[in-house]
Amino acid sequence: MSHPIRVLYVLNSPGGGATQGILELLSCLPPRSYEAYAVIPGAPDEFQRQNLAKLTSDFRVVPMAWWNRKVNLSGWNRLQLWTAANLRTAGRLRSMLQLVRLIHAWKIDIIYTNTAMMLDGALAARLTGRPHLWHIKEWVGEQARTRFLLPDPILAKVFMALSDRVIVMSRFIGQLFERQSLTDRLVLVNDGVDTRRFSGDLKGQEIRRSLGVREDEILVGMAASLSSTWKKHSLFVEMAAELVPSLPRVRFAIFGSEPARHSNPIYNQPWEYFERLKRQAQELGLDGRFIWAGFWQNIPQMMDAVDVLVHTCDIEPFGRVAIEAMAAGRPVVGPRKGGISESVVDGQTGFLVPAGNAGAFSRATAQLIVDDHLRAKMGEAGRVRAATCFSIDQHVRQISALYNEVIGARA
Repeated sequence: MSHPIRVLYVLNSPGGGATQGILELLSCLPPRSYEAYAVIPGAPDEFQRQNLAKLTSDFRVVPMAWWNRKVNLSGWNRLQLWTAANLRTAGRLRSMLQLVRLIHAWKIDIIYTNTAMMLDGALAARLTGRPHLWHIKEWVGEQARTRFLLPDPILAKVFMALSDRVIVMSRFIGQLFERQSLTDRLVLVNDGVDTRRFSGDLKGQEIRRSLGVREDEILVGMAASLSSTWKKHSLFVEMAAELVPSLPRVRFAIFGSEPARHSNPIYNQPWEYFERLKRQAQELGLDGRFIWAGFWQNIPQMMDAVDVLVHTCDIEPFGRVAIEAMAAGRPVVGPRKGGISESVVDGQTGFLVPAGNAGAFSRATAQLIVDDHLRAKMGEAGRVRAATCFSIDQHVRQISALYNEVIGARA
């Protein structure tokens, strides 16, 4: 091919973890070989707009609707959202027309859908005859957190039929396809982090001071948006309550954006969830020892601020926070289930414990709180593992190889 490979990235949001992973990928792809374009379903804020403008040749807002079932809502609320989405996209016709026009105008070579929840990129690829890569970043299936109207055997076949390759971030996600023996075009590509951003003085002490955490205190953190009601923050709060009486020099913090109350009750589940968490912490007597730290844009600095990262979610598709913590030299305590269990090496870079067991989380975390040497040793092992197994350079090599592979197969 005489020109750079032009890739259209179909994103589910202008922000969030999945989009952040794409932005890191784009910052490292060689511009002489690849040219990036993007479509997003909603308008970005100024910070997001600047990032997209810097890393893509062009991007547009295209009205697209998620096709997964909103199982956490009532049937009536689901109907309201489905109706609104179909009116906004004219039953996907508006989305398809805009996508097809952009694909031709930008002379796109490959379409890359960055989430299982967006169907539009796959359909547009089929309509325009372009190769399609579908990157599944969610735990999907009939018993999973992200569900669809289709039973698992048909769902897996749809993903495969509409894709030249299906990419999964973890073996945990890939189980859907393995159960159906659909693995010929299935590719495992772990997310990667730019470990260079996690070296040198990361200025974590600045965050600690702003939160009122002394230098001689141990800060145990969890990093997960409080709008993500499936992250099991309450288990972290319960663990903190078990440890506080016997460990006077430890503080606990949850880093994550705090949901606001919405005028439409349909969207208030995250706010109600956060209110329950605050009541739980208060009732367990954690005032003064527990911090709602809010959202921090600088991830390396945030990870540098904590001494131990605890991630209690056992249905995490991959768990980017774990490799970010390891890149910063911080040990991780997580469940022996889900994506976290594939990145953390039990007994080496942290501890893996039975899922949902607050006592097990407490005992493992306590070992790291009281033993400075163990904490440092596991942190350093995590740093090496992040650089060896989860670097952005390795991620870029794998993704760019797939681009070249599907272009070659269509030549």
